[in-house]
Amino acid sequence: MIEGLNPPTTEDSYREFINTLKEHGAKIVADSILAEPYCTNDWCLMIISSAQAKALEGMGLDVKCRWKSLRNNCIIYIAKAAMELLELRHIPDDLVINNNGEVDRVSLLGGLAKVLNAVKLKEVGALEFTTCIGRPTQRSEEDEKSEDEEESIESAFNCAKYIIGRYDDVENAFVIEVERKSMYENIAILPRRMAYVYDPYIGDRFYVAWDEDGRILTYSKNLDPFLMALKDVSGGRYGFRDLKYSMYIGKAFKWITKPLSAGLNEDGTLSDPYGILDTTNHGVDDLINIYNWINKYYDLNARFAWLNIVFIIAKIITPILRKRNKEFIDFIIWNRGSGFEGKSTLVNEVGARILGVYDIDPYLTIISGAINTIPQLRELVNLNRLPLIIDEQHETLIRLAGMLHASAVGQNWVGLHASRYGSGNYVTFKNYRGIIVVTNTPFKRFYDEALRFIGGGMATIRRFIEFPWFRETLPEEAWDNLPLIKGPVYGLLMDLLKDDEVRRQLFEAKNLLTLSMRLMDAIGSKYPKFRIIADQTNEWLKELLQEKVSEWSSESITREDLRLSDYARQYCGSRISNYCELRALLEYGERDGEVVFTEGRDDNLGDVRTAIDAVIGRLFNGANLQSIIDGSASVKASDDALEAFRLLAMRLSGGQTRIVFKPGTTIVPGRPRSILGVEVSTYSRGGVKYKGYGVRIDNFLKWLFLGEGQ
Repeated sequence: MIEGLNPPTTEDSYREFINTLKEHGAKIVADSILAEPYCTNDWCLMIISSAQAKALEGMGLDVKCRWKSLRNNCIIYIAKAAMELLELRHIPDDLVINNNGEVDRVSLLGGLAKVLNAVKLKEVGALEFTTCIGRPTQRSEEDEKSEDEEESIESAFNCAKYIIGRYDDVENAFVIEVERKSMYENIAILPRRMAYVYDPYIGDRFYVAWDEDGRILTYSKNLDPFLMALKDVSGGRYGFRDLKYSMYIGKAFKWITKPLSAGLNEDGTLSDPYGILDTTNHGVDDLINIYNWINKYYDLNARFAWLNIVFIIAKIITPILRKRNKEFIDFIIWNRGSGFEGKSTLVNEVGARILGVYDIDPYLTIISGAINTIPQLRELVNLNRLPLIIDEQHETLIRLAGMLHASAVGQNWVGLHASRYGSGNYVTFKNYRGIIVVTNTPFKRFYDEALRFIGGGMATIRRFIEFPWFRETLPEEAWDNLPLIKGPVYGLLMDLLKDDEVRRQLFEAKNLLTLSMRLMDAIGSKYPKFRIIADQTNEWLKELLQEKVSEWSSESITREDLRLSDYARQYCGSRISNYCELRALLEYGERDGEVVFTEGRDDNLGDVRTAIDAVIGRLFNGANLQSIIDGSASVKASDDALEAFRLLAMRLSGGQTRIVFKPGTTIVPGRPRSILGVEVSTYSRGGVKYKGYGVRIDNFLKWLFLGEGQ
């Protein structure tokens, strides 16, 4: 602390305090006003506003404004490094007697210091500006003669008003004001850190605001939604009162290039906007320690626990593969248990350390607590390219079936949110992140709900891997003897990717399982002492792969043969689901030349109706097509589902029992020998012959919704 400068509690000690400051060179004016911070050695005496003190308290620092100045600002002792990193503004004010002798002492922890170091004001701070607006009026010659020649040409006009953007030390914010003659009107209070950022890895620009603790408050491609969101996320502290002036706020944003999306890049480098991730290659000792710890304490659940660690590491790489291959399957790992098996311990004590976010996690890699809404999950999968582990999840996951389903394959648009403000430009969301779920909800229950809301039974199964943990309590000594982990795995992966052959092998993987096997092989080859663990891991991974292949083998056709999603996306947008695919096919497929609906020569219409009702009954608890259409059955179905069933009923009423898929189209881009067991044939309509695959509608629905081939 500042030697010899304890807070004065009496009149005598106060005089001595002021005199000592003067003797040591502190800038004291008017006998008691500290005009600027006074520093000696590593500590400083400074005065900050109550708004700055509140911001520090919000960061988790112990700041209560224990010593108040004459004008109710806060007198604090602060480490010089912390003062510089927090970029606090000194408020000149009178030093006064401290009645209780207490004073706030501010220093920074390493994690928070790293975050703030990445968003210094000189890099992302708002730009002060003054803009003349309104209808200018030409000044008189006499007024012009009285002006300084050095004044700008703009001063030759009288402005109706000025828009002024400036830093306000009292508010600890960037304020926007409108000046009319001698009157000022405050129209906005904004964060000090704001920038218009181009992310080279996302390939887009965003308006971004950072809070005082260096974390991103909000970001948006469009300014008006950005301003409105800023008000919501800050609880009303920040906001723009009059959007008619929002066009001028662009002057406050620096244009910078900066990665916002943390993650591993294709060239083997790591984007780390906050500069908190250790990229040292710590070798495989940490992985060996983790493997041995798991084998010692997890007993029957050891296989599940270790494979979760492997998948966490692999999911650092999967965003690269998802971007390169839109069909890459980044399986969602579904960890289900009743509790106390050690799942959360594994995630929070081991997973957090190998991801480098144990002390501080600005990238939101591990979320403990229920995610309740689709927008929450949509934001999280769009936030960056690091793994997303959602722990302590319950039945609320069922509501997120569509988003989880869409987040497992490729890198695609998974959300589209129309702006309520400004020009109405929409905001899009991509599935950048691989997901691991820890829950007490059985996958079967989630699957049944997903089947009801989004259909595609087999399409859902092929996106998930379930680990049903055994009911075994993790021993207490496991917590007391956590494995030694020197650092995260980024450096190890970056070093592996320097090898062109390893990179080629990894990047050619088609799904998470094959990627994980190739990753284990690569680590085992480079580090022989890890070979035994790599071989055992690959045995387990091969078993999982065989299980998935046996699930897939029940399909008589692959998604590559019928690209319904590719076709329907133009109509469904972010609503893409099996029901919307069916609706688009029935409503537009014939018009677009993709299919022809026709009567099957040997089909019995009654049999087809009965088979369709059987499919719908499995989806909606015994309901049939007619009962859904006339509303006599009470079912919970989407608008797309209801409209698709109405269109289906119309087709059946016209006697149409078959969908003839045409080759060489968006849905069937090639010319496969057969589709759903139906070989290519020649058909005719209006005297015009064409090739196609005539699939009975009920068989198509079985495949689409239940994952069953003919």
